[in-house]
Order: sequence, then C-alpha cells, then structure tokens
Amino acid sequence: MNWITDEVLFYGGAVGAGAILVIAGIFLGISRIRLAKLKAQLDTEYGRGAAVGRKEKK
Repeated sequence: MNWITDEVLFYGGAVGAGAILVIAGIFLGISRIRLAKLKAQLDTEYGRGAAVGRKEKK
C-alpha cells in the first residue's frame, strides 16, 4: 500500500469535500425552486397564507 501516501489522502479528501459542497449547493438550489413552486400552487388553490410556513400579513 505504498500508493496511499499522506498527500493522496489529503488531496483526495479536499477534492471529495469540494464535490460534496458543490452537490449540496445544487440540491439546496433545486429545493428552494421547488418550494417556491409549491407555495405558488398552494396560493392559487387555497388562497394566500395557506402555503407551508407562511404567516398571514395583517
């Protein structure tokens, strides 16, 4: 196992962490878009204020 050196583990972990951060960013972006679409659909079907997590404005 001479090919697994400290540098390979370090840089491999850094690349892996970077990939996870990019994937997490994509996932969060998609989930925010889907939540906005869901809120818009709930507004049209049930009226304003019925969407998930939305408080009525007075």
